[in-house]
Amino acid sequence: MVAALFFMMAGCVQSVSKPAVERRGVRFDAAHFKWHAFYSECGQTLGCTVLYANRVQRRDDDKVMTGRLREDVLTRTPSVEIGIRNFPDPAVVTWTSKDGTNHREVVDIRQIFRDEVVMHRVPSSDVDGVTESPVILLIVDDRTIRIYMKVRVRLKYEEVVGNPYSKYRDELTLAFQKTY
Repeated sequence: MVAALFFMMAGCVQSVSKPAVERRGVRFDAAHFKWHAFYSECGQTLGCTVLYANRVQRRDDDKVMTGRLREDVLTRTPSVEIGIRNFPDPAVVTWTSKDGTNHREVVDIRQIFRDEVVMHRVPSSDVDGVTESPVILLIVDDRTIRIYMKVRVRLKYEEVVGNPYSKYRDELTLAFQKTY
């Protein structure tokens, strides 16, 4: 489903001709976004709940410990909520970590992406454009919250000659991490 979403969004690409910016050690082209999609996943937690954009994005059973995060959690993004205007109230995350500690954290997505700039690691000389609506992933793993930006980058060339689908690269960039 997400692959279809990214292929569908491939037509909604913003050309990049603005100067490059560096944040958190990641250099990226200054393409801006005003809308985003959102997805959350929890691993090694009990009763993990994520509230964002006035909706419960995730609610896990509070009696069953979730397993370890799947290895493909960052490459596969099932059922995202699309069309979220930048930026609603902060995400509120509540969960119990593996050691039995209860947590309640307010994660200010607006502050993390305050400049509304699309993050990726593709050299600017290779970039022909980027999707205008990135996916923001909020991942809870035991005591750690990580926020990633996932974006489709249109390249100026085919990575696999003769394969027109290889003109796009899905980029995942860590934007925030905190262990509680």
